[in-house]
Formats: sequence, C-alpha cells, structure tokens
Amino acid sequence: MLGWPVRDMRKYLKFSQGVSQLSGRRSWQGFHEWACKQVLPQSPHISTPAWHPPLSGAREYKEASKQKTLETGITLIPNESNLFSWRALLKGPEATPFASGVFELVLNVPEQYPLVPPAVRFRTRVFHPNVHFKTGEICLDILKTAWSPAWTLHSVCQAVLALLSAPAADSPLNCDAGNLLRSGDVMGYNSLARMYTLEHAQPSLASSAR
Repeated sequence: MLGWPVRDMRKYLKFSQGVSQLSGRRSWQGFHEWACKQVLPQSPHISTPAWHPPLSGAREYKEASKQKTLETGITLIPNESNLFSWRALLKGPEATPFASGVFELVLNVPEQYPLVPPAVRFRTRVFHPNVHFKTGEICLDILKTAWSPAWTLHSVCQAVLALLSAPAADSPLNCDAGNLLRSGDVMGYNSLARMYTLEHAQPSLASSAR
C-alpha cells in the first residue's frame, strides 16, 4: 500500500471497516456490491475484486473430521487439491436391500455454495426409483428447490441415506424400480436392489476406488 494517495488509503480503510461490520449486512455478495459501488470505483489504485463467495471449506473439513470418529455410516473425502470436489462413502441403511453395501457419491460444490446446493450423484450403481440407473442422478428436493444454506455436505449425505430407506415411487428416475413399488411388488424391488448391491456396492469395491 506504500505510495497510495491519502484519499485512497481512506477508501481502503473504509472498505476494511465494512468487512468487519459484515454481520449486519444481508450477505457477502450484498456487501461486495455495496463496496464496489461506494468505495472502490473512484480510485485508480484499488482494483475492483471479482465476487467469489466463500466456500465454507473449514466447516466441511471440521465436520468431516469429527464424523470420522462417529458411527454415522458416512465418510466424506475431500480432494486436497480442489475444495470444490468431494467424495462420500455411504454405508447402506439397515433393514433395506442396500444394507450390505457401501455406496460412493460424487459431490461437486459450486462457487456460490452454500447459497446454491452441491451437485450430487451416485458413482456406485444402485437400483432405486429416485436414482438414475446409468448416470447416478438423484431426485431429492433439498438438492433443488428445498435447499437451505444451513445444510452441509454431511447433512446432504444423511438425506441421501434417508432416501435409500424411504423411496418415493411417484417421482421415479428409474421407472423399472418405480413401477415395481407402485404395483405393490415390494419383494421384486427388494430382490433386484439387493442383487445390484451385491454386484456393485461391496466394501472391497469401495476400498479399491479410494
């Protein structure tokens, strides 16, 4: 900052004070827009920064580390070179045809997170009415219209586990699975789901993918 005119130093200090008062503003993005309009544009010595919402990486790392010591059935694995890319290993819920399996999720976190939900899909093949059999896309409201910034990657994984336990056959991505449940053929659905779990979701396969 050496060599800046006094007026620019004052603007920089005003910008810094605004950051410290951020808790009274609606959002980081709102503050960024305010700062760029009110503080920075008139100064040739201060460039206008691009808006990059803060990824709550510290929160996610802390939660992932904490959950390693708990029997949650969820293991979150960050990409150490890219905080926007995560994997998760989910232990199949008990009393379901997925109980013996370990399922891998791919979680891609957008720059707008946590204001925008992550993109989540199954990497492991799974037979479920709300999971696309080929792409692994998941039909889950919290990943779309019901998303809240209060959700974390771990709570998203919890919601996916709940979906495995309670499939919604009325909005299927896998029509074969949905049709079996809608027709009342629960035994047929469970048999196919268990067969694919045994074929694609064994713990040894998940371990080799790490």
